[in-house]
Amino acid sequence: PRTPLSLEQVQQLQGCVGDRVKVHYTPVDHGSFEVVLDAFMASDRMRHLDAQMHRELFEEITFPDCGDDLLEGIDVRTLELSSKDQRMIRVLQRDDAVQLLSELDVGHRLGEGTRKSLLASSGIVTVGISGAGTFEDFVEGGIALEQVWLTATMLGLRMQPWTPLFGYTHSRSELSQMIGPSRCSELYPKGQAALDVLGLKDHKYVFSFRVHQGSPHTAISERHKPVMRSVGST
Repeated sequence: PRTPLSLEQVQQLQGCVGDRVKVHYTPVDHGSFEVVLDAFMASDRMRHLDAQMHRELFEEITFPDCGDDLLEGIDVRTLELSSKDQRMIRVLQRDDAVQLLSELDVGHRLGEGTRKSLLASSGIVTVGISGAGTFEDFVEGGIALEQVWLTATMLGLRMQPWTPLFGYTHSRSELSQMIGPSRCSELYPKGQAALDVLGLKDHKYVFSFRVHQGSPHTAISERHKPVMRSVGST
């Protein structure tokens, strides 16, 4: 699974999008990959420790043994977790456990799962777009994102979305509003350093994936797309 992407594979991912879009591949053995790890680990730890984001995260995950509707969420089996990690996610699902970690300002090991997963991969593929960051820019970026995903699938690559909190914001003030000034002071500089390594110094962040070459997934999501209704329909 740690087999790096070939030059031909990277070129195909980069060649499937328009000129304004940048597709950057950062292999695990990149000299500055530790910078990316540090930022992504900090982001995921803060995501767990924030009450609202923690709740939203686990509302998206469904557990078959609990009778959850697999058509409405992310089947936990598709996350390909080890037995140990499956037990851990049950603990992390509890609001009271995570709240205690937050109040005690501990929980630094919450990022260890991120480190383990990213280091077991072939690296990170990041999609960015040039421009001022307008609505139209991100629509174009989203279309490009789909092209990258489909091309990767065609190449037999396994892609797992992995977007850090600093990817959703475009300034220190926006990140501060999301996670608070204290956590922002830690995450913002780490995020900026990581984005430089990920090749997005001059582009707006759109999305990133953990990518690997390996055996097919052992579980496939049954989740349905949302049903779009016209105004006034019942």
